[in-house]
Amino acid sequence: MTKFISTALAAGLLLAAPSYAQTEKVSVEEANEGLERDDPNFLRCKRMKVIGSLTKRKEVCMTNREWEEARVRGRSGARAIVDSGMPGALPGSN
Repeated sequence: MTKFISTALAAGLLLAAPSYAQTEKVSVEEANEGLERDDPNFLRCKRMKVIGSLTKRKEVCMTNREWEEARVRGRSGARAIVDSGMPGALPGSN
């Protein structure tokens, strides 16, 4: 069950990755110039596992606000899957 929720969260993060787009490419350092680390517009990059590969990783860069939105979407999606289950479908659950 934990693996399924983790997969749902990872899928939500990967779907949210293309949402950060700029017309002009700048480095992460330039984008974060003058911003505090907890600022909603602070740009963070994380290395994410590529689904279907054991070793491949992809760098995903989003603002703190976008990471939080992706986290909330992933959790609400996982919660919806869990809540949609039929009561009593598992042995011992009444």
